[in-house]
Amino acid sequence: MKNGILLLLFLCNCNYVYSQKFGSWKGNQLTLSNGLVTREITVDNGKIFTGSIKLKGSDLNFAGSGSNEFSFLLNGKQYNGASGWRLHSFTGASDDHQGSGATVNLEGTGALQDIVLAVTYLLYPDLPVIRKQIKISNRSGREVMIESLDIEKIQVGYTFESSVGDTGDGRNKHLSTYIGNWDDPVMAIHSQAYQAGLILGNESPGVLKRIDYNVTKDLANIGLTHTTDMYPFRKYIRHGDSWTSPRVFVLPYLHSPG
Repeated sequence: MKNGILLLLFLCNCNYVYSQKFGSWKGNQLTLSNGLVTREITVDNGKIFTGSIKLKGSDLNFAGSGSNEFSFLLNGKQYNGASGWRLHSFTGASDDHQGSGATVNLEGTGALQDIVLAVTYLLYPDLPVIRKQIKISNRSGREVMIESLDIEKIQVGYTFESSVGDTGDGRNKHLSTYIGNWDDPVMAIHSQAYQAGLILGNESPGVLKRIDYNVTKDLANIGLTHTTDMYPFRKYIRHGDSWTSPRVFVLPYLHSPG
């Protein structure tokens, strides 16, 4: 009887699919879903990328191909989600506000071999919002400098030619390229063709927040100010220490919000 119970426990813990409330993973793929919004993330060949962001009942993919998921300067050199990352594990994640999801634990390779990332995604009941945060750990034996951090990078699934950017509670309209500042905690990228869009949100403090769209064609970035901005972000992380970024979020919607 005891052996039978142990075997049952073993089988229950050795499923091919592991799941949390709003996150499940199998092999190198993570699925985040709360019944309203679904995001598919893959780690493969040294890259982490979002394959799709979809709303329930719609085939529109809000995330096109070519996204690098995140980017930053490390000691002045540019790295992103395609710079050579090894998947260590997926783990469950939650917060005190009913948020649930998963953390993607990544180990750097090559020039990044002593850098470890924990990329956390959270979803919430009855809301089509996905929050994201990055923890950077330094095991290099020396202090490192982080700048120009884009916590979220999404290659938007519709083109800028048919889109309008809304800021300032929808009062300000922008065509083509837009770089926000400390007055832009939220930006909507609305597709006239699909009557749908993405709301980009930045929980970064004060003058350090940055949202931009179409600096690179159809790419949306949310994070901290760049070295070229008026108030550039910079963080030094000592050997053995970690630093966790502010949270950002994306919220896809169908039909005009106004």
